[in-house]
Amino acid sequence: MEEESAITFLTALRRFGLSARQLGLHRRPTRGRYGTLLTPDLSLDEALPLVHLVDCLIIPGSLEHLQCHHDPRLQQFLRAVCLSARSLVLQMDDLESNLLCDRSRTATLYGYLPGPDLPHLAHHLAESLLTHQEFRHPHIHLEVLQGQDQPIRVAADAQPPSIAGAIAHSLRARSSVQVRAIGMMAVYKSIKAIIMARRYLITDNLDLQISPSFIKVIEQGGEERSVICLDIATISSFASPPC
Repeated sequence: MEEESAITFLTALRRFGLSARQLGLHRRPTRGRYGTLLTPDLSLDEALPLVHLVDCLIIPGSLEHLQCHHDPRLQQFLRAVCLSARSLVLQMDDLESNLLCDRSRTATLYGYLPGPDLPHLAHHLAESLLTHQEFRHPHIHLEVLQGQDQPIRVAADAQPPSIAGAIAHSLRARSSVQVRAIGMMAVYKSIKAIIMARRYLITDNLDLQISPSFIKVIEQGGEERSVICLDIATISSFASPPC
């Protein structure tokens, strides 16, 4: 999937005439999981002095897999991008990474789910970068995490592990976050994600306190809907792991 995602994003960005460069630990061609040969445009050594020019960084594969290289230059580059770039695009499951929890981070994090909708997402990302607009797409399952206290909206078709990663990331970056859901399935997915997020935070010695509430929203067409809001805050660590 890594080479498929890389090619999809690169093709979309270059089709719009954007300066998109493929970055590697070195310049040597690398064979992907399914045998596709990818040749980086820049090595990590060449990219480090240019980090201040990066507007958006896209990580097509797993961030955990990248960190397995234990290359200090990679850590340095990623932290520098978080502090200077406008946006960082990565897989939803990587949003909980400790590397991305720096409070001084200026890059907006966008999490995507690999799959058949990826070409549409890549097209919209390229269009947004070209016009310097905020990256939003109503038809793609996409979680946006801002530096401000933005609620996490959970849809009925959301993936609990991805939402759990978003919750854990937000709670590591700040002490509270709000999850919003409409409908029985969305609420179920939210509760399941919170349980998973609680497990993610064991190593940080954090436990969770949840305060549920209702709000009313008016949707297009004038229909009034009830939204369940789950305000989640971190509290002192627990003595034993959650069940």
